[in-house]
Amino acid sequence: MSEYTSSSDNESEQSKKSGNGLSLNEVNDMIKEYEREEKRERKKRVDRDNNIGEVVIDEETLKSIVLSQAQMKKLKPKKPRSEKQIESAKRLLDVRKKQREEEKAEDERQAGLRIKVAAKRERKTKAKLPPVDESELIDSDDDGEKKPKSKFQASKPKLDDDDEVDKKVNKLNQINTILTSNPYYAQILKSRGIKF
Repeated sequence: MSEYTSSSDNESEQSKKSGNGLSLNEVNDMIKEYEREEKRERKKRVDRDNNIGEVVIDEETLKSIVLSQAQMKKLKPKKPRSEKQIESAKRLLDVRKKQREEEKAEDERQAGLRIKVAAKRERKTKAKLPPVDESELIDSDDDGEKKPKSKFQASKPKLDDDDEVDKKVNKLNQINTILTSNPYYAQILKSRGIKF
């Protein structure tokens, strides 16, 4: 182990002293850059449409070549634009530019309105809060049991407990009479191991 550490220390010291040599990090960076370039070269399509310049074809081979409609279109030179086309393109650009400016102005106006509405709401909430007396805060802390009721809490309905219990008992009695009077229910309950 000591041999490896001493040799690496010596190499690092030599690279520092020489100044001309490359550091390990620089070499690694150069290797990574080379690998990236190789990867780019591999990814390039062989059949990409490069401008290869002029091609000389014999008349005999020209007769045997059949071109598709798309290839014929590519070979035809483009017609120069007419003045009407140039004017309509300029008008279209102007209209789009005007629309973008209007949209930007509208966005700015909406943002300003949002800020105003937020400020107005904040002022209203501050105005709605009643002033709080310190003496009330101290008194409410002492009473621990009393809690302030919310304005929106609904009151619980008052029910007659006896009336509700009687209804439930009557319902259970009806179910019991149906079960005892029907022999089929009795057999089913007996098979399930329920005794009544």
